[in-house]
Amino acid sequence: MRKKIASLAVVAVMAGSLGLAAAGTGQAAVPAPTSVTSATSAYYNLGLTTSQAAGIQCWLNVYDWGPLVVDGRLGTASWKSFQRFLAANYGYAGAIDGVPGTNTIMALQRLLARFWDYTGPIDGIAGSGTQAAFARMAANRESLC
Repeated sequence: MRKKIASLAVVAVMAGSLGLAAAGTGQAAVPAPTSVTSATSAYYNLGLTTSQAAGIQCWLNVYDWGPLVVDGRLGTASWKSFQRFLAANYGYAGAIDGVPGTNTIMALQRLLARFWDYTGPIDGIAGSGTQAAFARMAANRESLC
C-alpha cells in the first residue's frame, strides 16, 4: 500500500509540474512526456521517432555513456546518460536526475549548434528548431544500432 501511495504522489507531482511555463515564454520549461503510463515509464523523446531515439541510445552505449536498454524511449536512464555526456562536454552543471529540464536542453542546444545546424537561441526551450536539430543528430546515429 505504501508503494502505491508513493507512486500516486510521484504521478501527481509530475502532472502538476508539467504544466509550469518558463517565465514570459508560454512554453513548458520541462517538456511534456511523449507518453506516461506510470511514474516509472515517463519518457521524453523531444519529437524523435522511436527509431531515432533508439539511435541516440545506441550512440550513448557505443561511447560508454550507458549501458542502456535500446527501446526507442528516452526515459530517465537515457537522460541520465545524456546528462553525464553533456556535463563532460557541453557545460551541463545540473543534477544528473534524468529529467530534460531547462539546463539539460541548454547543453543539448550547445551540442546541436556546434554539429547539427541549430541556429536558435540557447534558451533551454525544446522548440521546433531544437527538435529538428536533435532529429538530424538522431537520424545520423540510427546506423549504430
